[in-house]
Amino acid sequence: MTPSLLRRSVHPSPWANLVTEFSSVQESIIRANGAREEPYPDVQASLVVLLGCGVWLRPSESTLIRRPASGLLVSSEEAAKQSGDLAISSPAATMLPASASPTALLLIDIQQGMRHATHWGPERSTPEFESKVESVLQAARAYNQRRPDKPALIIHAHNHSARLASPLHPAYVCPDGAIGVAPMGVAAPVAPEPVLVKDVNSAFIGTDLEVRLRAFKTAQLVVLGLSTDECVSSTVRMAANLKLLERDAAGSPPESRIVLLSDATAAWAKGGFCARTIHEVHLASLNGEFARVETTEDAIEAVLR
Repeated sequence: MTPSLLRRSVHPSPWANLVTEFSSVQESIIRANGAREEPYPDVQASLVVLLGCGVWLRPSESTLIRRPASGLLVSSEEAAKQSGDLAISSPAATMLPASASPTALLLIDIQQGMRHATHWGPERSTPEFESKVESVLQAARAYNQRRPDKPALIIHAHNHSARLASPLHPAYVCPDGAIGVAPMGVAAPVAPEPVLVKDVNSAFIGTDLEVRLRAFKTAQLVVLGLSTDECVSSTVRMAANLKLLERDAAGSPPESRIVLLSDATAAWAKGGFCARTIHEVHLASLNGEFARVETTEDAIEAVLR
């Protein structure tokens, strides 16, 4: 039988034109790929994302997901592995201890205005974000106290938006009275940590971030903050393209030494896609080509112990 895997889009969006009508999949394709010849339940379109690589993410329970490029039907368990529900596979080179490789920690836009209930989207990913930010920042400061001879460089990048309606405009005051551009409590800078002010996505534009990183002879850059798909992504991509990291003793490629913390970054729902999907898709896009995606716990253990 020919399965009808996708009948409707729960969240209409510009992506809808890219959705393949799976009911047209022929019996021969199913047989060729070893799929069972029996009806299949519907895919919940609200939980599906089409990537350029042809992988469908966010499978619902008991669904099959298709790779359009090959016609392959895979189980929800296999799709979950492809989607980043499991650990993302990072470049082979290992993270280096800050004591052996000059390391900078860059915190992006962790500001009060990012707590706005609706401006950035209806929901945010990474519920553990604040606690992970606090953990890695405390670990970096504790490391610096132990190793003042080889400290990690801690830099905060803050967005001061030129848009009056933005919660990150300098004049914006949060409902609880906090200034929108002020840092969140978990990421409040302390001396001598610099705060670089920008008004665009990339932390390299309009700041001296590149100068500071080169002067420090940075060989490893750890990145965290908000949001994964916007300012974090822009900054990570630019860091890789600038080729600003010093070569390490092992000669590992620069993209393996830009460490992006998956659980100390977050994104918001948009375009009909849930926040977790936006977050995971962008992590997967950056991983390997521009950075290595790691958890906060693993980074602390490898870099700051």
